[in-house]
Amino acid sequence: MSNKIFCIGGAAIDRKLRACTPLVNGTSNPVDASTHFGGVARNVAENLAHWTSDIYLHTIVGEDDDGIQLLSGIKQKGVDITHSIILKSARTASYYAVLDHCGELHISLADMDIFDQIPSQRFTQGFNIWEENSLLFMDTNLPEEMIALVMQIATEKKLRLCIDPVSLLKAKKLPANIHGIYLLKPNPMEASILTDKPVETIAQALAAGEKLVDMGVENAVITLGKAGYIIVNNEIKEYIEIEPIHDVINVNGAGDAFMAGIIYGLKQGFTLHHACQWGAAAAAFTVSSPATVAESVTLSQLQAFIHNQKIITGQQHAAVF
Repeated sequence: MSNKIFCIGGAAIDRKLRACTPLVNGTSNPVDASTHFGGVARNVAENLAHWTSDIYLHTIVGEDDDGIQLLSGIKQKGVDITHSIILKSARTASYYAVLDHCGELHISLADMDIFDQIPSQRFTQGFNIWEENSLLFMDTNLPEEMIALVMQIATEKKLRLCIDPVSLLKAKKLPANIHGIYLLKPNPMEASILTDKPVETIAQALAAGEKLVDMGVENAVITLGKAGYIIVNNEIKEYIEIEPIHDVINVNGAGDAFMAGIIYGLKQGFTLHHACQWGAAAAAFTVSSPATVAESVTLSQLQAFIHNQKIITGQQHAAVF
């Protein structure tokens, strides 16, 4: 089996504004501003580069300082960017996150027009390096036709395709036929839009996971934020609680770290249950960091975190998130 991991999708400049006091609408609020490299696929690739090798990023940036520095930065982490594109006369994508004084997301805004300008023929040439049985991660920042093409190639080459729907609106880009997806990681809102079911309780999240599997997804992992996550496939139907993280600084990037941890675990041949524990550990370090991707998180730190966690499972948990 190939040891390579291919990440395809978004790269952006993250601009975060964390409120210093409780947010009040309709007036000026004092904030602490910071800027980081971001984008879902880029974040997943960088997280993985901290723990393993043979990581490839397929993305598009503008021919501006932001784009040049973003690609240079991820290349220095050891990620192969050979098949990423610098598009002339385009602006690198930007993501704006407003966090409340507790570090929780209040609202986010995305300027992702560049992904509607992807030169398809040039971009898809990079897909030729994908090897059978590799792990392939994709986010839904790409145009619908590109998402459908990636899913088709993943099926033909027997790639283990992992997808993050990214947002409520972008989840709608996924085709009606989602057969061939090895792992789908939506949050409750994304799971609701994909299944046309309400997802407001643990029981409803479990039902949504079952529906996604019935629709053709091999493994559904629904993230519930601080409430934990759901794992559903043809053999497992579980709700996993996680211990509270008390020093939350910034939730932005936690979902990307969670996905990266899962993919790392799958590369190592771990069970999905064990791989998700690595994802939860990576997410915990991320929310405790001001950066979108927590710096210098080692495998031994993740392993120690997992060892010290009390894993609680239960299908009938009544918690509402």
